[in-house]
Amino acid sequence: MRPRIAPETLEAFILDLDGVVTDTARLHFQAWKATFDEYLERRGRKLGEVHAPFTLEDYRLHVDGKPRYDGVRDFLLSRGIEIPLGAPSDAPGEESVCGLGNLKNARFLEILKGADLEVFPGTLSFLARVRVAGLAIAVISASRNLPEILAAAGGGPLFDVRVGGREAEARGLAGKPAPDVFLEAARELGVEPARAAVVEDSLAGVEAARRGGFGLVIGVERGGAPGRLATAGADLVVVDLGEIELVGVDLGPEPREERDISELPSALERRVEIERFLRGRRPFFLLDLDGSLTEIREEPGEVWLGLGTRKLLASLATEYRVAVVSGRSLADLRTRVGVDGLMYVGSHGFEMEGWGVRLIRGERDRAALEDAAMRLEGLLRSFPGVLLERKGLSLAVHFRLADPEVLPRLEELTFRVAEEAGLWVKGGKKVLELLPARDWGKGMAVLWLVAAFARGEVPLYIGDDRTDEEAFRALAGWGVPVVVGGEERRASAARYSLGSPGEVREFLSTFLARSSSG
Repeated sequence: MRPRIAPETLEAFILDLDGVVTDTARLHFQAWKATFDEYLERRGRKLGEVHAPFTLEDYRLHVDGKPRYDGVRDFLLSRGIEIPLGAPSDAPGEESVCGLGNLKNARFLEILKGADLEVFPGTLSFLARVRVAGLAIAVISASRNLPEILAAAGGGPLFDVRVGGREAEARGLAGKPAPDVFLEAARELGVEPARAAVVEDSLAGVEAARRGGFGLVIGVERGGAPGRLATAGADLVVVDLGEIELVGVDLGPEPREERDISELPSALERRVEIERFLRGRRPFFLLDLDGSLTEIREEPGEVWLGLGTRKLLASLATEYRVAVVSGRSLADLRTRVGVDGLMYVGSHGFEMEGWGVRLIRGERDRAALEDAAMRLEGLLRSFPGVLLERKGLSLAVHFRLADPEVLPRLEELTFRVAEEAGLWVKGGKKVLELLPARDWGKGMAVLWLVAAFARGEVPLYIGDDRTDEEAFRALAGWGVPVVVGGEERRASAARYSLGSPGEVREFLSTFLARSSSG
C-alpha cells in the first residue's frame, strides 16, 4: 500500500536539496572524505595520533544538512579535535575550521564540474503531481552552492522560492537543527508553517522541521539506518518520493497494466469521462508532432504542420499551456510548427525552449554523437533506402524505405556503434534513435515541464510512437495519456486512443469549445 498524503491540508512543500532533489549528497560526501582523510593523516603524522578515516556514518551524524563550517567543527569534535575557527578568507587547507571548510568547497565545485547531475526521477514525479494539486514549492540548502547545483541539474525553474547558504548567511539565519531556513522559506512563500510540509533526508533537517512546527515532516531514507528519521521525528519515511500517493491527484491503487491499443477507449467517445477526471481543472497539452499532429511521411523532411493545425494550436495556446514534444531537433521542430507561445521540446526532451526558459541536457555528449554519426555515414552506404538524420542531441537511422531483410544486420551495426560511443538506442516507427546515455527522455521531460509550469493543470499527452510510451508511463494514474494508433496492435500504457491526426485535431478542438462555453 502506497503512503498517502491529502494535499488539501497543505499549501506548500519545502524540500531540502542534497539527497532529496538531487544526488549531490554523494558528491558532498566525496569532497568531505577527501578533505578530512587528508587532514587526519597529516595531523596523525605530525602529532603521532591515530585516526580512522571519515565514514558515511560520520557524514550522516555530524555533517549532513549543516552549514559547512558547523560540519567541520562538529565532526572534528566527535574525534576529540579542536582547532581555531579562523576566518572565511582563510586559504583552502589552512588548519582552521574555515580553512578546511574552504578546501572542501573547492573540491566539491571541482567534482561538480564533471558530474552528470539530475533531479531524482521519483522527486520529479512527486513535484509534478504537487503542481497538479496547485501547491507552491520551495527548496532549501545549507550549501552556498545552491544556484550552481540547481543550474547543473536543470532544477531552477521547479521552485517558487530558493533559500541557500548565501541567503542564510546574509540574513543571519542559524543552521540546522535550528528551524530558521525552513521558516524563512515558508515566510517567502507566504504560508504558515502548520500549512506546509518539509521533506528532508538528514537527522538535523528532520529535527529542524519538528522545531519549526511544520504540519508534515517527510523523511527520505535512501539507504541509511532504517528508522533513524522516524526516530528523529519524521511523520512519514519513504525511500523515494515517487512512492507517495497524493489523494485527489492520483487515481490510487487501480490496475495500470498496459493494454493493446486496439482495446483502448476512444478519447473522443470518452470526452465526458475525461471532463470528470479533470474535475474543473485546465488541461496542460503535451503533443507529439509526427504521427500525432501530422501524418508520417516517407521522408522526414516532407513533414509540415498544416495551416489549419497551426491555427488550432495558436488558438489553444491563448487559452492553455501547449508544448510540442518531438524527437526532431529543437531548430527543426520550431521551423516545422512555427507557432508562437508554445514550449518546444526537441531531441526526445534533451532540448527545450519557450516560456522564458531554455534547457539543454546532454550537452557533453555532442562529441560522442558526432563521432557516431561519422561512423554510421560510412557504414550505412551499403544499406539502400536507409537515411541517417542528425537531430541536435540525437541521431536517427530511418529504415522505412529499406529492404526488411537487411534490418537485423542494420540493428546490429547501429547498436554496436552506439555502445562504442557510449550512447543509448531507442526504437520507434521504422527508426532507431541514438541518444545520450542519461536517465532522460520524453517521460522525464514531461514531468519536468509539469513540475516547472503547471499550476493546478492536468497533463494531457498525445503521441503515437514507442518513444511516447515513456511519457504515457510517467503520467499513468494521474494524467491523461492518449495514443494515436487506431487499430494498431501493440501494448500501450496510454489510457485512451485516437485513430489518426484528424481525430487528434477534432479532439483538441473540443477544448476550444469548452473554453468558449465555460
